[in-house]
Amino acid sequence: MNRINHAEHNQGACDVQQFDMGDLILREIDISELSTVERIVEVALQNTFEASHGGQAMPGRDGQHPVRQRDFFGDNGVVFKILVGQDIIGGIFIRFDRAERRGVVELFGLSAAYHGKGFGQRIWRKIEQIYQDVRVWELQSPTFALRNVAFYVNKCGFHIVAITRDQQTETWDMFRFEKISPSERRGGGRT
Repeated sequence: MNRINHAEHNQGACDVQQFDMGDLILREIDISELSTVERIVEVALQNTFEASHGGQAMPGRDGQHPVRQRDFFGDNGVVFKILVGQDIIGGIFIRFDRAERRGVVELFGLSAAYHGKGFGQRIWRKIEQIYQDVRVWELQSPTFALRNVAFYVNKCGFHIVAITRDQQTETWDMFRFEKISPSERRGGGRT
C-alpha cells in the first residue's frame, strides 16, 4: 500500500500525510484526535437516522462507534480528518488487508452543513488516488441511509453486493458495497 512509516505514530513524533485540495484538506490524525473525529462521523450517522425516522433517536448505539485503535494505526489502516480551514468537518476511517489488496472504509462522514456540496465525492476521488494499489474497496451503510446509497453508487461508482444485519446493533440491515479499482478493471476485471 501507499503508506508512510507509522513506527513512531504512538509516540507522537511521526510525520503525517496531508493532502491539500483547495478548500479541503485531508490530514492523517494523531491517535489523540481519534475520539474527536470519531464523534463527528457518529453525529453524521445519528443525523441521517433521525432524518429518515422522523426525528427518532438512533437505537442501540449510545452515540458511540467503538473504534479499535489497532485497526487504524500502523500498517493496518489510516484515519484522516477532513478540514475546511481549521475546522474539522468530518473524517474517514480506512482499514487495509494488504494480502488481498482490499481497502475497507469503516466510517466516512461529514457534518450536515457540508452535505450536497461535492465535498464527499472530491474526498473519495482523492482517497482512490492516494491508494491506487487497492484492488477492491468495500464499505457498509445502513439501508435507511438512502442518501448514502445514492452517493456511493451514483457518485463514487460502488455496487451493492449484499444486505446484511448490522453486527453491532442487530436492529437494522446494512448494504454492503464494493468497488473494483479502475486500474483493476482496465487490467481485466476481477481475478
